[in-house]
This record gives sequence, C-alpha cells and structure tokens, in this order.
Amino acid sequence: MRYRLNKKMSGLGEKEILAPGDCLIEILTVESYKRKYGDSSPGRLLLRSLEHVHFCKAELQKDCVVGTFSVPQKEKLLEKPISFGYYMDREKLLFVDESGFVAHIVKEMEEIRFQEQSYVAHFLFEFMERLLEDDVRFLQAYELRMTDLEDGLFRREIKDCPARMLTVRRELLRMNTYYDQLADFCEMLEENYTGFLGEEDCRLFRVMAKRIERLADNTRNLREYTLQIREMYQARTAERQNKIMQFLTVVTTIFMPLTLITGWYGMNFVNMPELYYKGSYFIIIGVVLLIVIIEILYFKHKNWFD
Repeated sequence: MRYRLNKKMSGLGEKEILAPGDCLIEILTVESYKRKYGDSSPGRLLLRSLEHVHFCKAELQKDCVVGTFSVPQKEKLLEKPISFGYYMDREKLLFVDESGFVAHIVKEMEEIRFQEQSYVAHFLFEFMERLLEDDVRFLQAYELRMTDLEDGLFRREIKDCPARMLTVRRELLRMNTYYDQLADFCEMLEENYTGFLGEEDCRLFRVMAKRIERLADNTRNLREYTLQIREMYQARTAERQNKIMQFLTVVTTIFMPLTLITGWYGMNFVNMPELYYKGSYFIIIGVVLLIVIIEILYFKHKNWFD
C-alpha cells in the first residue's frame, strides 16, 4: 500500500511517481522491503532489528531514523504483541508489517482528516497518536474493573481474588513497559543528536513524550491500586481466620471444665460418696449447665460472639 502525502493523504499506485514536494507513505512486507531497500545500510539495519522485535525503539542515523514498534494487543495483553518496523527519511516513511495492523491504522488516518502537514515526521507523530487514542478509556476500564473487585471483596462475592489480581498486575506491567519504551522512543527523537529532525519535529515528540509519561503514571497508580486491593483481601482473610480461631477458642473453653468434671468422676474410686447418692447424676447435670451458662454470659459480656 502506497500513499501520497502533500497537505492531505491520497492513495498512490505502484507505478505512479511522486510529484516534487510530495512525500511517500508505504506499507511493505518483509520480502518486498528486502527487494526494494534491503541492500542499503539502513535497510540491513532494519531487517536485523525485525528478526527479534521485543520493544519499541528509534535509532537515529545521519539522514534517517530506523526502528521498531512492539504494541500490546489490548484484548489479549498477555499474548504476543504486534510487532513491525519502520524507516523514515525526509521524503518517505516506510512501515514493514506482516500483520495488517499498520495498514488498518493508516487506512483510518486516510479516512479521518488529520492536521494538514506534508512532512513525514509529523505523520509519524499522528500515527503514534492513533496508537494511543483509546488508551485513556482503556485504563479507565481497568480502574472500573478493579473497583468492582474491591466492592466484591466487601460483599464476599470474590473467591479467586489473588489469581485475578495477579493477572491484572501482569497486564498492567505489560502496558507500563510499553509506555516506558514509547517515552524513551520520543525522548530519543527529541534529543535529535544527529540533527536529522527539525525543531518543530522535536517539539512534537516532546509533547508526545509528556502524554505517554502521563499514561505511564496512570498505569503505575493502577498497579499500586492492585496492591491495595490484595492487602485488603489478605486483611479480610486474616479477619475470617481470626473469627474461626475465636469460635474454636470459645468452644474449647466451654468444654474444658466439662472435660475436667467428666474425667474427675470417671475415676470411680470406692470412697467417692457421690457414687452412692441417688441425686448425684442430676446434680452434676445442673452443675454442668450452670458452668456453661456462666461461660456463655461471660463471653457475651466480652463480645466474643461478635
């Protein structure tokens, strides 16, 4: 897929030639990129980077920028991210993508009119804005999800909280790592140590870096929120365990004197006068009931049944 960039985007045929002042946006597969640009030094550099894409990066050369993107799939954050590469000089921006992800975004950019700028660095900025446009709502959805978990803990409706919190923390870690990489990406372009980018380009990527840092801060806050929910879950678990231990303590305390009485009169010594008295059995029953009633009243006074 090829596009002409000159104030606005328009499709460009394979054999069409750019007019003076036009810029080229092109989406290629790895094989087509090898055929067209693989012999150049930046081309070889990008191809090496595409062999193992693990993060977002930008490598500034004297007359171009080469790098890769590794974008998490928001519907399946723990699965393999979407990876693609790019090459940008002053006249063209090339994307090397096998997944169709870039083609979908660029198609949307063609349909939705963006700021009328004709240089490729601004297009890359707009492309990154499209990558991040739904992320605020995405993180807000995570916040609502964790709020529901917190409410469920109070209602005792959540039984697998540790497993769910672990999944959420891993997903947020993936997003936080992604934002940190993009922030480094933008800072690298902003520093512009080779002098390839113009002052306006550096300003744009400075704005983008600040936006990404806010998203990263939001993600870190959400990860801290998951820790608070986990601590609350552990506190409620400890509270339930304490109540169980308190109940067992009450039961044990009630039966201790009864066990003593049972053991005492189970000795059956000949000289025990209670063995020959007809009312001994009923007296012992009364004593046992009296002890139990006194203990229950005492425990209730001490609020041990709350």
